[in-house]
Amino acid sequence: MRDGAAGRGATLKPEPRLPRQGRDDQIGVHGMAIEKDRIDTPRTLVYGSLATVWVVIAVIALQGFFYTAESSLESGRLAKAPSTQGQTVKAEQQSKLVDLRWADKQSGRLIIPIDDAMRVVLDEMTTPVADSTDGKLGR
Repeated sequence: MRDGAAGRGATLKPEPRLPRQGRDDQIGVHGMAIEKDRIDTPRTLVYGSLATVWVVIAVIALQGFFYTAESSLESGRLAKAPSTQGQTVKAEQQSKLVDLRWADKQSGRLIIPIDDAMRVVLDEMTTPVADSTDGKLGR
């Protein structure tokens, strides 16, 4: 019908255009325009860099604080004189390890220092003992 109307001098109306695919002004399902998200790269880089610098500064500050606190605690521990009670207990324990004393005098049991006890056991093991049943040496 158009062809016939065009021949008689009628003017043609332009057909409505559909939105082009792949552009920012696409039409959504409900007929509304869809705008793609635009990432502000420079602003994102600035904020990311500032956050990174802040985290690095915070880590360095915390490490400095902890090292300072640790060194002050350590110097406080070294400054204290050892307690006399601790020294007394240690001296008692040391004397029990090196002194010869009776464990039970009635049964004849002695407590001897460990070094002496090891020496006695070693001497007993290396000294040959005569076996009374067959006359052979050995333990």
